[in-house]
Amino acid sequence: MDNRRKAIRTEIERQGTLSTPDGSIVRACNLRNISSRGARVMIEDHAGLPDGLVLHVTQDNVSWPCRVVRRQAGEIGVQFT
Repeated sequence: MDNRRKAIRTEIERQGTLSTPDGSIVRACNLRNISSRGARVMIEDHAGLPDGLVLHVTQDNVSWPCRVVRRQAGEIGVQFT
């Protein structure tokens, strides 16, 4: 199978939060993989989340502005902006 990704993804298990840039919506999430360009994020309910978010990884105390590029049941894909 051809890997068409532009950046290598690393499998991880980290807890974090997704929030709107103004902090008005905050939801707990779990990261499953990450690259220099984006991440796969497990989240119970992504209904009502806008496309523009901030992903914060609690354990590493880092944050990235991002946008949702894929939505599926129980997970989203984000691209760092």
